[in-house]
Amino acid sequence: MAKLDVIAEGASGWGSPALISKDAAICVCVTRADGNPVEGLQKGSLSVLQIAGPGPFIFKINVVQDVKQSDSKFGGFYLLFLSLEENQDWWWPGEYVFAVKVQIMTMITQKGTKAVPDEGRTLAKFTVMAAG
Repeated sequence: MAKLDVIAEGASGWGSPALISKDAAICVCVTRADGNPVEGLQKGSLSVLQIAGPGPFIFKINVVQDVKQSDSKFGGFYLLFLSLEENQDWWWPGEYVFAVKVQIMTMITQKGTKAVPDEGRTLAKFTVMAAG
């Protein structure tokens, strides 16, 4: 198993149905230990868990946007959009802390070919301000 370096930061918003949607964003940067970007991540490679803040909220990673699609010089940067479940209208005001985990399988060829997980973890925080 190889270590992935992961840095994440949440986007702030306003706690009002008129000002914030059901989606919140977390910006994530993923590199290997040598500094090379980890490219091509999909939803299945990323996990997010709310560990502190108002709620708890039930959400899912709705979209993973690869920033490299906008500018090829920025491989390894992603926007994760967290969507609330149907019975929740908006994110409540307050500070949120999320655990962010990235896991990918890498093929190695020592005494045969096998897949081993490469993994990295970090925390992301964002604040939803009260409207008004």
